[in-house]
Amino acid sequence: MTSPLVLVNPSNRSRTSNRYLFAFGAYGDTLLLVWKNSFEDALDEAIDWIADNEPGLLADDAVAEEYNRAIAEGLSEDEAQERATEDTTCGGNEGHYVNSWEWTVDEDPSREDVKRIVAACGVKLAALHSGYLRERKTPCKRAASLSRTVT
Repeated sequence: MTSPLVLVNPSNRSRTSNRYLFAFGAYGDTLLLVWKNSFEDALDEAIDWIADNEPGLLADDAVAEEYNRAIAEGLSEDEAQERATEDTTCGGNEGHYVNSWEWTVDEDPSREDVKRIVAACGVKLAALHSGYLRERKTPCKRAASLSRTVT
C-alpha cells in the first residue's frame, strides 16, 4: 500500500508557530506534515503517528534484540543501551525508536516547498487542506535531497 502526504494535526495550524514536513522510511515515502511550536514536539507527534499507523517503520524490535544480544555478551545495561540505540532516534510519548538514516525533516517549508517535495515523490496534488494528498505513484527517493535536514 502506498502512503499519502498526511496532515497529522491540521487543527493546530492556527495555534502553532512552526510546521514540519517529515519524510520517513528507507525511500522517504511516508510524508507527514506536523504543526508544533518546537522541533522536538513535532518529532514526538510524528513518531506517535507512526506507532499508531505505520508501526513497520519503528526500530523498537531491532533495538530490543541488540540490547539483549549485548547483555548476553556481558555488557553493562548502560553499555548495552548505548550500543542498541546507536544510529536511532528516540521519540514519541512511548519512547519509540526509528532508524536515524530513515527520516528527514524540512522545517517551516513554504507551500511551494511542500508542493515541490510532494511532486518529486510522485504524489498527485489535491488540496492541502483536505487532510491528505492522495494517489502516490512512485517512491520518494528524492525527498531527502530536497529537504533541509535538521539534526
